[in-house]
Formats: sequence, structure tokens, C-alpha cells
Amino acid sequence: PPGPSQILSTQIYEVNGDAAFADDDRGNTSSAECDEGDTVISGSYGLSSPALTADVADRANPDHTGWFVDAVAVDGATVIIQVVAQCFDNPPFHIP
Repeated sequence: PPGPSQILSTQIYEVNGDAAFADDDRGNTSSAECDEGDTVISGSYGLSSPALTADVADRANPDHTGWFVDAVAVDGATVIIQVVAQCFDNPPFHIP
């Protein structure tokens, strides 16, 4: 069926991912998934200690249903990462 012809602010909602710990021994991932049938249009992330982070990469999932971030901390450090996804609401509509 035909869908909306424009992106309106009323059709965008945020999803916060779970906080995850990353250290220098292993990186970690935080991800946020849109509702089924919806599409991620953007994303971002927060770090507890950006100066202690050695490597960060964030991007949409391959099927554009969510956003994720991978992070690795510098030697001896631990950081907390959390991602947020901006999702476009296709029917059926998102219920906050």
C-alpha cells in the first residue's frame, strides 16, 4: 500500500540501546532496534569517558532496522557506551 510521501517530525521516535561496558581486553556493542517494519534514519551514541576510548564505530544495521556502536577502551580503562536510534514510523504506528 502507498505510504507517506514526506518525513514529518511526528513520524520519528527515539529508541535507546542498553548501556554496555567496553575495556581494553574486549570491545563491546550497544544497539537500538526500531519497531518491526520501521526504518532507522539516524543514530548517535554516548560514552562515559570519551578521552579513554581507543576506537569507536557506529552505523545502521545492514537491514536498516536499528543503529549500533562498537567501542574499545584504551589500555587499562573501562568505558560505558550507549546508542540511540532515530526511527521512522511506518504503520502500524509506534506506541511510546
